Amino acid sequence: MNISAAELGPGLVTDIAAVLERYDLAPDLLIVEVTESLFMDELGAAPPLRALRELGVNVAIDDFGTDYSSLSYLRRLPVNILKIDRSFVLELDDPKGAAVTRAIVELSRTLGLSIVAEGVEHASQAAMLRALGCEHAQGFLWSRPVEAAAFPTLVQRLDAELRPAGGPGRPAVMWPRPVEDAATLLDEPDTRCGDGAA
Repeated sequence: MNISAAELGPGLVTDIAAVLERYDLAPDLLIVEVTESLFMDELGAAPPLRALRELGVNVAIDDFGTDYSSLSYLRRLPVNILKIDRSFVLELDDPKGAAVTRAIVELSRTLGLSIVAEGVEHASQAAMLRALGCEHAQGFLWSRPVEAAAFPTLVQRLDAELRPAGGPGRPAVMWPRPVEDAATLLDEPDTRCGDGAA
């Protein structure tokens, strides 16, 4: 769930808590994504984000590295996920670009944060991210955004690919197989929301 500065407040926390309770959803299945610019107002952002974390909801910094990139908020604010912006993924074949991505991955590990790479479109990018130690990825390589009616089928396919053999549970590393027709999917016009599945 992407949240703007205007939406981030006590009312949002109350609404999210009510929806989670109403539908009996586990809070840790929800990720609230905020951009780096929101963190410039740390005093305003901290209380509602802390309340969401106390609720069990995950908080992610979206498009990490593209805005102010002040590292101080990473130790002061209750975030637990960094999302590497797709602009860095596009530069993985350049040594300097790969070095920046490696630094973000290492930073997240040191701070105990999960890391997600955005905008993965090619198998070579996925392989390089995996080699750099990136835990999760999302992008058109696995799926284009889908309509609500098609979403259950997509989830079932990814679940079958990601679930460890021999039993239930979540995989430690989420690297599904790419869809067979990824090249065709990349050529389709994007008329839906989202940027792929992790």
